[in-house]
This record gives sequence, C-alpha cells and structure tokens, in this order.
Amino acid sequence: MKNNILIISLALITLTLTSIPLKSQSLKLVSIDSLVERETIDEEVKAHYQLQNISSSEKSVLLNIKVKSISDGHQYQFCFGGVCKLPRTTDFYETTDVSMKPGEITGDDTYMVLLPFGATGTTSLEVTYYIKDSPNDKITFNITYKIGVTSAKEELSGLELEPVISPNPARDYAILKLNNFLNTSNYSVRIFDLSGKILTESFIPASQSEVKLDLANLSEGSYLVGIISENKSIISRKFQVIR
Repeated sequence: MKNNILIISLALITLTLTSIPLKSQSLKLVSIDSLVERETIDEEVKAHYQLQNISSSEKSVLLNIKVKSISDGHQYQFCFGGVCKLPRTTDFYETTDVSMKPGEITGDDTYMVLLPFGATGTTSLEVTYYIKDSPNDKITFNITYKIGVTSAKEELSGLELEPVISPNPARDYAILKLNNFLNTSNYSVRIFDLSGKILTESFIPASQSEVKLDLANLSEGSYLVGIISENKSIISRKFQVIR
C-alpha cells in the first residue's frame, strides 16, 4: 500500500504529514510529521505524531531517541502525555514508563521539539517506542528538521553567498568577508555559543562587505556566527577562539 503524503504550508513552516501502516504487536504509529521545514530560526519547532495501543490490554511504554545527526547550536526535547523532558543534544533512554490503555491514542500533548537557537541546519532523530516487558514489541520512526538553510538559499539564489571568517582560529577579533552579499537588504550578524545563546548582535547595512567581529570578551572555545536577513538565517559558520 502506498503512503499517503500531504504537504501543508502554514506561515513559515512546512510539514510533511505521513500516514503509514507502521505497527508492532501492541503499538501502531497512526500519523507523524516526518519532515518539518522552517525558515525562521529563533522559535521552537514541533513535530507531532500519534501512537496507539492496538492490544487488548493496558501497556507500559518506554522510549529511546537516537540522534542520527544534529546541527551545531540545535537542541531537542520531547513531550509525552504533557510531560516535557529537558533539552539535550545526545541520545536519550527513558526509564520512566507511560501507561496506555487498550485502544488509546496519544493526543496533541505528545510531540518532539527542536530548539534551533538561531542556528541553521538539519537535525534528524530516530525514535523508538517499545513495551516495557517486551522490548522486541516496538516501532521505530524518523523525524527530520530543516531549519533556515533551504528556503533562504532559494530566495537568494542569484547571490554568491560564501562568507569567510579569518583568521580562524582567532584571538581578539576576526574579519567576516561577505563577498557578493551586497544586493540584499540590511542584515544582522550574530555570534552564538554552541547551546544557541546569542552573545552579540550587530546590524549591518547592505553596502558593507566586511564585518569586524570583536572577540575580546569571549572565552576560549567554539562559536557560531550567523547572518540573518528579515529574521531568516541565510548561512552560519563555526569558528574558534583561542587564548
């Protein structure tokens, strides 16, 4: 049977909703936002799915999440039955089971959340639900988030966006060369730590082709610099500060 795929665009979000006959002895995946694309980079992004207990008895369900890939600056968290875990960047193994009655389907309070913290890129998660007393009674599915990169590059396809940071690694300052960035509207340059926290922001006119980044107050470590136009990230680069 072919999958039924419906693509819905809401504002700046594109969701690929897939209804698939993915099931085990006790569990069935009723629906899932398998691919979520978003142009803006400063707001959390949710991927909903529905899980059903198709057995004739109450089941205790556990969850594992494997990070297949995660972009610098991104974090994820999941909410099940209205209970949300702390954001993280690594694999997760749930130890507290959730009880599901026969025929029960999870509601709108069960979803995965991506926190982009101003960073572009793609993050993919492999999610496995299984029965506590029968680990092989399980279903596995993937959720992928694409933040900022695709849509922004398509809108600016006539430009050669190849910003270069030098030196890298840097000490007290670095130069961000924007090359053929001149034809866009005004933009901002932000420096983030790898948790996604904005450390500095500078507003730059479109006529300026180079930006001097003041790094004197940054500790040694890795950071991201992001170029943002009209709240859409065009590109981001990773760099290091040494002391």
